Amino acid sequence: MNSGKKSIESFLQSVCRFISTEEKAKDIQDELRDHICSYIEEYTKDGMNNEDATIMALKQMGDPYVLSKMYKEKTYKANRLFRIFSIALILAIFIISDFVYLSINSYKSLEGILSIIISITITCQCVTEIIDFIRICKKDGELSKKDPIFYIQSYKQSIWEERVAKYIQLIFLAICFILLISLIVKFSKMESIETLLSSLLTINILSLMLLMMMSISIFNPKRKNTIVYDEGILMFSAFVPWDSIGGYMWSKETIKGKDCYSLEFSTKKTSILKKSSLISADRAPIKVSSSQVSLMNELFRKNNIEEIRR
Repeated sequence: MNSGKKSIESFLQSVCRFISTEEKAKDIQDELRDHICSYIEEYTKDGMNNEDATIMALKQMGDPYVLSKMYKEKTYKANRLFRIFSIALILAIFIISDFVYLSINSYKSLEGILSIIISITITCQCVTEIIDFIRICKKDGELSKKDPIFYIQSYKQSIWEERVAKYIQLIFLAICFILLISLIVKFSKMESIETLLSSLLTINILSLMLLMMMSISIFNPKRKNTIVYDEGILMFSAFVPWDSIGGYMWSKETIKGKDCYSLEFSTKKTSILKKSSLISADRAPIKVSSSQVSLMNELFRKNNIEEIRR
């Protein structure tokens, strides 16, 4: 009986290997489980024992790997392109506004020098992020020609990082709204150079707030589109080959009575204290369904990657 249940669960896991959320996978599995149970009941009525009936029922359902491709979710590559375009647009507005501001105001003043330093820092950061996303888009294109092993199934419950990020985003959104109202008022009363300079400064601050909001949006659960390939793990804004991972660790959080698992790992070039290259790339742990924890552990062992315990 226990062997039959394991066979059914293994079949259902295989069918849902290209589903990215635990909730959707559960819905599909519940539906398929009902069909399997109906077949088992039918075969046992014909005189088969439970084990043989389970084998026949699973055969009747078909090849799980063929079924998995029927249920396969689409990956939204356009999200990365939209992010590249958005960052580039906001950065362009920021640079133009700052250039006009410094052209009118003296760039040799302490305020002007400080503004130039801030502009260079923000520009370098944004350009680096755009280049990284272009590389990920290119890597995604290469990997999409291959069949992935499975999608990491996340879950809808928000872990503490996501909840904090959501509140911070709301604060930034409120600031952006206030700045936008202020900007509209200033433009409607454009009477002096001082008002123009103040408006340009407001545009700069507004652009900076929008860039910070985009940076924090990486914590959004919808961004956790994580795919496992033979070569490594592809995330929204990073690809990490297996041979670059130095160690991994799990953290567990109970949300509404349910155990929710998060995965972090370090690369061979950084330390676990730095929260790994995953954190610096995607800035958040990977949320993993409890049903896939053992599967991930098996993959790490296969690639000779050791677990780091807290």
